[in-house]
Amino acid sequence: MIDLNSELSSLTALRSSELVLLAYEHGYFKNFEKLQMQAIEAALYKVKYSGCSIGFNEIKDAMSMVK
Repeated sequence: MIDLNSELSSLTALRSSELVLLAYEHGYFKNFEKLQMQAIEAALYKVKYSGCSIGFNEIKDAMSMVK
């Protein structure tokens, strides 16, 4: 019999907002040139209003880290 708890304990969950930040780290937003920071912020708000559990303060903190 498989112990589901031990099988899943090593998994890490990522939120959509964290995927947006990973995309930034891998250069996805470079094509936006001068609008890069606005595009990242817009993407974070888009995932927030699409159901991702990210707070306004977390978006503010994320934007201060990417600048």
